[in-house]
Amino acid sequence: MIRTIPLNKLVQSPRNVRKHSDAAADAELAASIAALGLLQNLIVGPGAKGKFEVEAGERRRRAMLVLADDKVLPRDHQVSCLVLEDTVEAAVETSLAENFHRLAMNPADEAVAFASLIESGVSIEDVARRFGLTVRFVEGRLRLAMLAPVVFEALAAGEITLDIAKAYGATSDQAIQAQVFEQVSSAYYAPNPDSIRSMVLSGTVRGNETCGSCCATIQCAVLSPGSASLHGNASAGLRSITPCRSLHAPPTQQPGERSEHGSLLSENLRPSRVSSQRQSRTFRQIDN
Repeated sequence: MIRTIPLNKLVQSPRNVRKHSDAAADAELAASIAALGLLQNLIVGPGAKGKFEVEAGERRRRAMLVLADDKVLPRDHQVSCLVLEDTVEAAVETSLAENFHRLAMNPADEAVAFASLIESGVSIEDVARRFGLTVRFVEGRLRLAMLAPVVFEALAAGEITLDIAKAYGATSDQAIQAQVFEQVSSAYYAPNPDSIRSMVLSGTVRGNETCGSCCATIQCAVLSPGSASLHGNASAGLRSITPCRSLHAPPTQQPGERSEHGSLLSENLRPSRVSSQRQSRTFRQIDN
């Protein structure tokens, strides 16, 4: 049954399964309740001396107590609650279900939501205040909303991490973001935020990676249109610069012969017998 209960009649339940919290997240929750009110009712059960024990929603209760201490809410503020039957088993099960089946918002969804608020005329400062966030956090989510569609969709689908998405946002040029994303998506090596940030800022896809088919560290690049600069030892033996996977010729290919991608195999890029043996031992250790 749903009913309103004064805040000062609500107490913590010993059966509530959440035992730990986060101070920063609690401050955000308090700010949200102050700005928007309580959006989700508490779940309570009958307690001693006319009190009600909070089985689910303890963080919300504590946030409202903080607001009461700050004189934002009265001590007897009426709180919407779902009152459970008086059984321990039902209380524990309800508390576990309410806390367990939660899914944090995807950063892409947060970005769209914040952008929608800004477009409606709300200032960044107001958004931050209403949700108990920093201005910097809100600005960061708004930058995500400005990513190239292909990058933003990858973030929303969980195909790239938040840190990788932020690295693409180092430039506001969506064409460069999309170009780098396409090149990196077709490469064999896994990019990191620093390499992505360097690529988008220079407009050139570069990497310094150890490829999987040899133990030699090589440098490779996909030059942006009009670029003619090469970096590292790879420039000595390559006429066209291609992603890492193009630098490795079949076992029968000799130095100086063209690979299937039209590049020349440099002597210093050939996997040595010692390197191959070392890598073979490494793989055996991993398998074992």
